[in-house]
Amino acid sequence: MQNLKEHISEKLSQLSESELREVLAFVEYIANKEDGKKASYDLIRPKLTARKLLNSGLIGIWKDRTDITDSSKFARKLREQAQKRTIL
Repeated sequence: MQNLKEHISEKLSQLSESELREVLAFVEYIANKEDGKKASYDLIRPKLTARKLLNSGLIGIWKDRTDITDSSKFARKLREQAQKRTIL
């Protein structure tokens, strides 16, 4: 068990502050999901407002892609692929 903790600690030391916030959110999610508690990552992660989304550059990101004929189907496929990923 100690080797695993050391390995995790070593990897954590290589992450940026924003990456560490993501790790914290995930760890708190795992720790609290069974209890139904609200994790404090809701307080850490900034909320994405419609204005921020419009200014993010994401709107229209696929407009020049000739390989994407139906953006809804493409987005659905990406979500399905993301859900099937395994975490090492």
